[in-house]
Amino acid sequence: MKITAIASTIVDLRLHRAHRLAMTTMAGHTLVIVQMHTDEGMTGLGELPVIAGYNT
Repeated sequence: MKITAIASTIVDLRLHRAHRLAMTTMAGHTLVIVQMHTDEGMTGLGELPVIAGYNT
């Protein structure tokens, strides 16, 4: 089985109220949705949260 395609989609969500973390305050949340396809017809989904302030 081999991966034949990978697609990603960025989703920006607004939060109802700001969420305070140790490093930052978040007014929104960003997710990356990843979809992979194989040569055998299988499809997989994954989700990756992006937390502002933790990647700097």
